[in-house]
Amino acid sequence: MKCLDQGRLQAYLDGEVSRKERKEIAVHLEHCRQCQTLLKEMKTLDDWVRLRLDGSFALPSQPLTIQTDQAWERFNRHLQESGTKKPSPHTTHTHKKMKWGWKNMKQGTKRWISGIAAAGIIVGSFSIPQVQAAASEFLSIFRVKQVEFVKLTESDLSQMASWLDERKAGTLDLKGLGKVWTDAGDAKQDRNQTYQTAEQAMKAGHALPSLPQDHTVIEVNVQQPVTVNFKLNTDEVNKMLRQLQTGVSIDAKLNGKVFALDVPKQVQMLIKDERGAHIEFTEINPVNLRADKGVDLAELRQALLSLPFLPENIKKQLIDINDFDSTLPVPVFDRGGKIKEVKINGAKGMVQSDQMGSSVFWEKDGKLRVLTSYQADVDAEQLVRLAQQMN
Repeated sequence: MKCLDQGRLQAYLDGEVSRKERKEIAVHLEHCRQCQTLLKEMKTLDDWVRLRLDGSFALPSQPLTIQTDQAWERFNRHLQESGTKKPSPHTTHTHKKMKWGWKNMKQGTKRWISGIAAAGIIVGSFSIPQVQAAASEFLSIFRVKQVEFVKLTESDLSQMASWLDERKAGTLDLKGLGKVWTDAGDAKQDRNQTYQTAEQAMKAGHALPSLPQDHTVIEVNVQQPVTVNFKLNTDEVNKMLRQLQTGVSIDAKLNGKVFALDVPKQVQMLIKDERGAHIEFTEINPVNLRADKGVDLAELRQALLSLPFLPENIKKQLIDINDFDSTLPVPVFDRGGKIKEVKINGAKGMVQSDQMGSSVFWEKDGKLRVLTSYQADVDAEQLVRLAQQMN
């Protein structure tokens, strides 16, 4: 069976598949790490929304009737409004091509989106992957603040994030927010390179940390360096950031001007221990943020971290490694998890553990290193021991 699409996984999560199909999906999930991770991301967000709704809203004394179809129609009309009465040609064209709609959604998907509209997800600077990856797809569809809605759809945001994540060459229109384009070196070279062994990756010129003898590298993925250039309409971007309630904004001095992110390469390894449990390793270089003189780069960095279309990998690379001397910039989600500081060969580190898995973060030679496992038989202590054995 090929990898499952998100809609089918959501139906599985919501119990909306037949017994036969559920069994087929369960068998596939036993052997597909990618689908396991995606399902965990979706379940985490679903649980998070349920928790927030249960804790934030009292049950009404009378049944509550919500006119969802009318709300969806109003939302679609709002998407086509831009400072003039006529919708832009691009917006109209995009709307006509959309193959999905509220009436065609599964009940679980409706609950997911409606829950986010009610709860109002808080945008963080960056978070552990399983939460941010799921939340980023939906956090900007709805925002409850005097019944205001942002202009971009989930499809828009997904397209933007995918374009940046794949480090494609060319220019991307941000639908009224501005534009982004990349300078990605050799256009003939793939932006993402995958190797089946550590030896292959090192032979290609990529430095990798050493591992204990009882740990094996299953796969190495290398994302090539790229420069991402931004030219934004700061009025529109700041309007979106206000609706997202981020508390940050883009400096008006940057309106119509170009600023850039130099994103270094990123190395990811999938590791298997002696028991066959999978562990993910990521080494992240800090990015270089460039703008005109007089622009507060710290404020600009915080604003960029709040942009919903900026992919998680680039957000992680925006972390200022110099901050490790005082604190590790790892936000905490209130999900009953535990966070504690540790020392990794004398360097300050942090362990984060919750019901989804464990991660350990530490600094090595000016780079952020992360070990993560979503398997119950790999605990935080094992990750710390492994981190201490990596050069």
